[in-house]
Amino acid sequence: MRLPDPRRSRALLIGTSRYANAHLPDLPAVPDTLSDLAATLTDPRYGVIPGEHCALLSDEGDVQQVGRVLQTTVEAAEDLLLVYYTGHGLVGGRRHDLYLALTESEEAAPAFNSLAYDDVRDAVLDSPASIKFIILDCCFSGSAAGGSPDDAEAALLGQIEVEGSYVLTSAPRDKAAMAVAGEQHTAFTGRLIRLLNEGLDHGSELLTIGDVYRQLVASMRAESLPFPLSLGTRAAERLALGRNRAR
Repeated sequence: MRLPDPRRSRALLIGTSRYANAHLPDLPAVPDTLSDLAATLTDPRYGVIPGEHCALLSDEGDVQQVGRVLQTTVEAAEDLLLVYYTGHGLVGGRRHDLYLALTESEEAAPAFNSLAYDDVRDAVLDSPASIKFIILDCCFSGSAAGGSPDDAEAALLGQIEVEGSYVLTSAPRDKAAMAVAGEQHTAFTGRLIRLLNEGLDHGSELLTIGDVYRQLVASMRAESLPFPLSLGTRAAERLALGRNRAR
C-alpha cells in the first residue's frame, strides 16, 4: 500500500456536458463534476497529483485534439496514469464497440465523431506508467451486448479491461441513472468525490483504489443506485488515491 509519486504521475480528466445532437441531452452536472474531481485529486495536502500534472478537457468536440492531449499525458506518466471520462457512453458497430461522446457526436453513428474506447485503451496500454487507472462515468446500454444483464456486464467489462491495470466504471443501464435530480455532481463521481474528501471512519491511513471501489459499491447499493464494476490487478488495487481524511 503506497501513495503514487506526484512528480512522476499524470491525470487526464475529460467531460462532455453539451451536445449538438438532439438525441443526446445535455448533462448539466458534468462541469462541476469535472472541476471538483480535479480539485480533490490535486489538493495540496490530501491529493495525489500536482495541479500542473492534471489536464482537463471540457466540452471538446475535436477528436484529434483529445488524442493529442491523451498521447502527451500517457507518455509523461511514469508512476500513476489516471484517465477519467464523464459524459454519454455510446455503443455502435457490429461488435457493439464503446464510444465516449464529445460535443459533436452522433448517437446513430458514433464511430465518426466520438472518442473510441479502444483507442483510449491502446494509448493507456502503451504508457510507461507503473499503474494505469481508467475511470468511466458514462451510460451504457445493458442489453447492447445481448443476453442477460449479467452476460451484458461481463461482455462490457471484457471489452474495457486494461491488462495489468485497473478499470472502474459506473456502468448504468440507462441515461436517467447517470445523475440524481438536485445533486451537483453525477451520481457515481459525486460519491467518489465525497469519499475522497471525507474518508472512511474505520479505514486505514491511506485510501486505496480497492477501498474506494468497495465503499462505492456499498453506498450506491444502499441508495438503490446502479453500482460500479471493476477489473484490475491486486497491485493496482493497493495503490492509494489519497490519505484517509477521517483519520
